[in-house]
Amino acid sequence: MAAQQTFGTPFITPPVYRTVDSKSPLLEVFQNSPWPPSYKPITLPKFNGRSDPHQFIMSFEAAVASAGGNDTVLAKSFVIVAEGDTLA
Repeated sequence: MAAQQTFGTPFITPPVYRTVDSKSPLLEVFQNSPWPPSYKPITLPKFNGRSDPHQFIMSFEAAVASAGGNDTVLAKSFVIVAEGDTLA
């Protein structure tokens, strides 16, 4: 928590609490990380494991990076695009 000064009166910035889902495939660190303000969500293709995974990952990483994403966005987005056994 950071103490700040406003008109000579100190106040404490309240911490942000997020709920952690124990069933989520994401690590707690990714669940607690916010989407970056610079990230512009884009439509990503779904991945069900039947296409070439290497090709999909290369395209997926390039698409997320071009939209301003980082490692947190990659992890959170993969949970969104994965389907079926791939998500499991």
